[in-house]
Amino acid sequence: MALSTPTVDQLFGGLPASQRLARFEAYKSSLSAKINENLALKAAGALNFSKTEGVIKTATPATTAIDALTKAGASEETIALFSKSVEGDVNKNPGPWSNSNPLSYDPGNVGFTPFDLQDSIEFLVPVMTPLRNSIPRRKAQGQAVQIRQITGYSNSRTGGVPNLNTFFNSATNTSTYNGITLNRPNTISYSADALVVPFVENGISDSVEYQAQFAAQGFTDLRQLSNTAAIYSHMLGEENNILNSTSAVLPIAGLSPTVVEGGTATGLPAGTYSSIVTVSSAFGESQGVAGANVTTTTALESVDVTLAVVPVGAVGVNVYLTDTTSSAHYVGRTTSTAAGASPVIWASALALPSTSADNGSSPAYQFGGTALGTAGYTGMISSLLGNGATAGTAGYKKAINGPLNAGTPFGEINTMLVEMWETNRAQPGTLYTSGRIQAALLAEIQQQGSATSYRANYMTGDDGIIVGGAVTGITSPVGGPALNIVAHPFIPEGVVIAHSTTLPSPVSGVPGTATIDNVVDLTTISWPQIGMSWDLSTYQYGTFVFHTPGFDGILTGITTTL
Repeated sequence: MALSTPTVDQLFGGLPASQRLARFEAYKSSLSAKINENLALKAAGALNFSKTEGVIKTATPATTAIDALTKAGASEETIALFSKSVEGDVNKNPGPWSNSNPLSYDPGNVGFTPFDLQDSIEFLVPVMTPLRNSIPRRKAQGQAVQIRQITGYSNSRTGGVPNLNTFFNSATNTSTYNGITLNRPNTISYSADALVVPFVENGISDSVEYQAQFAAQGFTDLRQLSNTAAIYSHMLGEENNILNSTSAVLPIAGLSPTVVEGGTATGLPAGTYSSIVTVSSAFGESQGVAGANVTTTTALESVDVTLAVVPVGAVGVNVYLTDTTSSAHYVGRTTSTAAGASPVIWASALALPSTSADNGSSPAYQFGGTALGTAGYTGMISSLLGNGATAGTAGYKKAINGPLNAGTPFGEINTMLVEMWETNRAQPGTLYTSGRIQAALLAEIQQQGSATSYRANYMTGDDGIIVGGAVTGITSPVGGPALNIVAHPFIPEGVVIAHSTTLPSPVSGVPGTATIDNVVDLTTISWPQIGMSWDLSTYQYGTFVFHTPGFDGILTGITTTL
């Protein structure tokens, strides 16, 4: 009877479902390490198998050298140091062991100084996917998901539906149904909407060369590393798409930027410059538009930029300056889209944006105007602010175009929460923003001498006073649960999102205020070997569906000095 490979559930059925995959990955990693260890010993000539004797371990040049040291009367400390050095080198250089190519342990080359060889590669890449970790994932089918929604009915005060008097006189009040008029109370009315979201493909690829895989034996399994890195890379890409993706380029019609000397900044030398202006969506930069030449007279000056039209979905402005004498390029960015906005930090730019094609404001292009022809879905920010010619559907949105009001801590956020409550009784549970803005919220309540009615408590210890803190939550001025404040790694600077994960109706029928609907969820494909490498790709076919953007709010254009 043939034996089948045990499933994950069979192997780890006693564990919670959320832990089984991690345990299975650890099992595969350990199995791979053991196989590589035995292969290394086999290649070194230290491990063989006999039908009559079973596994046979034989001496190697390393063990022979240790035996020679022992017979020569070397101290135990010397033998221990040499043995540790040999063990580390064997793990990194498994062979082949042969008289023509032995490992060299000449004290003139290696010496007897101990050193520590790490067991594995260190991963220093942060993997933070708060949205992907919290949004429900659903099984889908077909080529698109279609949703029908009731956005309002009489007396709900939502969806633009008028209120209806529930008082009536049964003797005189009438309503008509299918042409028949009967004595009935007044008939309610509805507002409805339909949402069709096409599925799109997601994926990345990687490759491991034969030579690299074999050279790394005894240290790490590069194929396993490739799979792990590809999966994490895909997850991070999906996280960015959920938050920032757009399905249309940022329009520049009527942008007509005006660039003049003004403001203060660092990083921009005095000189005369030609200018190009782009506008940023949450995903990237628009097509560039040429502005006028401008002259700065000191190294501490900047330029003021004014747009005749601010495109729907814009979250920032970028100014590129080229020195007319040296041809050096500089770029300055500002989160404010107000007239006279001024970048405060300038940096050298390697290249100028395209003035003939989009520079990455949607997945269809990349910086420099290269067309990718890639379809993307509409992420959270573009759903709230608007996407191309489509208006945003946020329950509340406002461009602050300046710093937060330190005189009224959390004033802009409180105003947003109150207006969202008044619109449809929304009570968000999370604020997503950048680390700089989260720090700015703390700075608002640390102002000395201001009448903010906030008190800071400091902990004292043996070594002095421990100071500092973080604003990790805020209570809505209209009640409800406290909102968690999360610094998102991919959110555009200057943006705050108030996201609702629950709705005020207990029978909404909504599977989640946002869902990820996939025909094929994240999977990896190992391609057939047609060359001297192992190739793989990830694949996902589905979309992000924002069911209730009207229960979310968004602030943009917040500037900070941090």
